[in-house]
Amino acid sequence: MSSSAPCVLLAPDKFKASASAAAVVAALADGVRHSAPGSVVIGRPIADGGDGTVDVLLHGGYRPMGVPAADVLGRPRVTVVATRGGLAVIELASTCGLAQLGSRREPLRATSLGLGVALREVLAAGFRDVVLGLGGSASTDGGLGLLTAMGARGLDVRGRVVPPDGAGLLRLTDLDVSGIDLPVGVRIRLACDVVSPMHGPAGAATVFGPQKGASPTEVASLDAALVRLAGVLRERCGADPAQTPGAGAAGAVAGAAIAALGAEVVDGAVFVLTATGFDEALATADLVVTGEGSWDAQSLLGKGPGEVVRRARQAGVPAVVVAGQIDAGSLDGTGVVMGVSLAEVAGSVDRAIVDVLPLLRGAGVAVGELLLRDR
Repeated sequence: MSSSAPCVLLAPDKFKASASAAAVVAALADGVRHSAPGSVVIGRPIADGGDGTVDVLLHGGYRPMGVPAADVLGRPRVTVVATRGGLAVIELASTCGLAQLGSRREPLRATSLGLGVALREVLAAGFRDVVLGLGGSASTDGGLGLLTAMGARGLDVRGRVVPPDGAGLLRLTDLDVSGIDLPVGVRIRLACDVVSPMHGPAGAATVFGPQKGASPTEVASLDAALVRLAGVLRERCGADPAQTPGAGAAGAVAGAAIAALGAEVVDGAVFVLTATGFDEALATADLVVTGEGSWDAQSLLGKGPGEVVRRARQAGVPAVVVAGQIDAGSLDGTGVVMGVSLAEVAGSVDRAIVDVLPLLRGAGVAVGELLLRDR
């Protein structure tokens, strides 16, 4: 550590169903300033393409823009897009995501139509660099909703138009993409933390279908439909999305966008950290703090907090993980110097959820004490 005022970088993700990433930063910062009043505190809330991505970007200086969209069942609504210059970022989770259904699940009625409506609107507004954050999807429609909004038509064996949802995907045997007309120079990126293929044992329906409410029979039917869709996309668009890692993201929305819209998959956490100036802030930090609702071995595989830990270790900056829960052994070998489990401090997961902000403030106090240690 330097002889000047110590600097701590706070870069947590949201604590799902408890606190936004910005709220986590604020609570931690309050605790750090209490125990280390002379310290410099830098807040960089993070996300990985899922729920909260747009909020994090707005916190980082992007501008909000309301655009027409549609919800998870295709009903008209407005969503907020984060913009900067010619770049627009659309978040599927807040447009037509799983959270909108609450405890309900609609595996065959849910649609990605709203994402396509929002994309169509931002392109009409003149944006030519668009990022689609794909986390938090409610549908397994193979991107049929997205492509329908962009001008495509899904057809059944008799040539009739099918609905743009999971049920329509089950009937689809052909796809008319002649109505898709993208402006010249458009770049579409798909931000996610999923590397799943479109179909198969590790595919969109098999892995994620059950959490979206699909029964074993529906999962098998949807997976077979995605096999069929991949063949149709290969024939009609000249690209084979089934061969692209991440094509299964968001119920295979990614695969459809890759084949029919020329989209490219990017690491959601890397995109957000770059967009919010994380590396510049890390270069000035003596300590970095990250976290999320639940830290486990999967946190290091494409998730935002794992990327923070990786970059901190690469830069030689000590890292702290604060999480609602921390799986035993999951911090081993990561280089993390301290882990704080709110559930362990509170005595239960339920209490940690109820008291998340004061518990985070207490964690911040411990971080401030660590920051001052050995100075």
